[in-house]
Amino acid sequence: MNAALLAAAEAAHEWALPSPELIRTGMKSVFVAGDEVLRVGTASHCFEADQRFAGVLFGGGVLVPRVLRRLEVGDLNERSVARRR
Repeated sequence: MNAALLAAAEAAHEWALPSPELIRTGMKSVFVAGDEVLRVGTASHCFEADQRFAGVLFGGGVLVPRVLRRLEVGDLNERSVARRR
């Protein structure tokens, strides 16, 4: 099992979501777990900067999926972020 799948499974367990199903893999891996989408990958920048950028986009009229929760999986150096589906 690869690190992204392990991180998604840990996040789904932590958040009481159904087992994640892989949708696609690229720079980040994207899973669906019930009504939530889990985006998993190695953090390339701080989460707060990502949120500020999303706010700028939204303020300019670009629809951005709302972050529902996040989880840092330290041992795997992966970050799981759940977004509204």
